[in-house]
Amino acid sequence: TRQLVVEWDSEVVGALSKAVDGAGIDLIEELAQALGPFGSLFRRLAGGALDLAAVLRRDVETLRQALIAPALKDADAQSARIAELEAEVKALRKAGRRGAPA
Repeated sequence: TRQLVVEWDSEVVGALSKAVDGAGIDLIEELAQALGPFGSLFRRLAGGALDLAAVLRRDVETLRQALIAPALKDADAQSARIAELEAEVKALRKAGRRGAPA
């Protein structure tokens, strides 16, 4: 079987995107012009791909939030419980140094 693996550094992609936007370059239009008679087809395909990417990005973020929300809630509960236990241990140590029951 064949597998396709796509990896990228989102920080690099973001920086490149900002640089292109800051330079006033319309990359899609530049490529469309270079494609001559296929330019209009490319514009439509690229526009659709960008729209799809935006929807995908939004949906992945929604899914990510849905998946990590329970873990974050559990982590908060565990942190609170750890703080309670640390306070209890501190009180026990203090009482132990004084020789009195806590």
